[in-house]
Amino acid sequence: MNKICTIICNYNYKDFVIKAIDSAINQTYENHDVYFVDDGSTDGSFELVKEKYPAGSATMSHSGAIYEFNNLKYAQIKNSGASVARNFGIQMATKRNKYDAIHILDSDDSIFKHKIETMEKVLFEHDEIGVVYGDYFIFRPTYAKYEYKKPYSYGALINECIVHSGSMIKTKYLNAVAPNGVVYNPELHGPGSETFRGCTEDYDLWLRLSRVCMMAHIPECLMIVNEHGNNQSSRMTPGIFAKNMDIIRKGMNV
Repeated sequence: MNKICTIICNYNYKDFVIKAIDSAINQTYENHDVYFVDDGSTDGSFELVKEKYPAGSATMSHSGAIYEFNNLKYAQIKNSGASVARNFGIQMATKRNKYDAIHILDSDDSIFKHKIETMEKVLFEHDEIGVVYGDYFIFRPTYAKYEYKKPYSYGALINECIVHSGSMIKTKYLNAVAPNGVVYNPELHGPGSETFRGCTEDYDLWLRLSRVCMMAHIPECLMIVNEHGNNQSSRMTPGIFAKNMDIIRKGMNV
């Protein structure tokens, strides 16, 4: 059975974070760990996590304590943006265990209990598949809708980000595009933190991965995405987006 881990990063999503973690630790897939990184939240998010999941033990890292609660490991770092927090989570996980795939979950979203099992099955059907992504429900304060993601093709990906951030990625392909361990580009800026770092980092990663592997779309609703006034994407300005795309294109030589 392949070993999978979920990385959850959080910045000031106290109202959503427990539901996100609970959805990840209560999966039908058994060989699965969860790593939670708080990116210096100021709204009491991390204190709530520590209260909800009291640590049986803790180990020290260069960034502070790493707490353990069953298959959940969690830590808090200095506010640095989504890319840095995700990179820290991936490094925290891969230094502890050899994982065959990594699944990303935003802390204001939640996943259905069969998501990891469903994605793992498709991801490992063929060696050349390195990323799998699915559909989801969007919940807003006034309504909900089903979001159908487009089937994968390289041409479609070049034109728009058709792959959702909550995807599962084979570790060997992550290592191929990020041999130095920097999976997400911290130079990409956005309204995701006090230092305004962390938007379009997903698209940059999908474009780099598209050069070394195939991707597969699962036409099934596997998670809930909450849209609210504090989403990173909803606060992205055209100017920041344009600057980020310039950085991505230079990196891809396009």
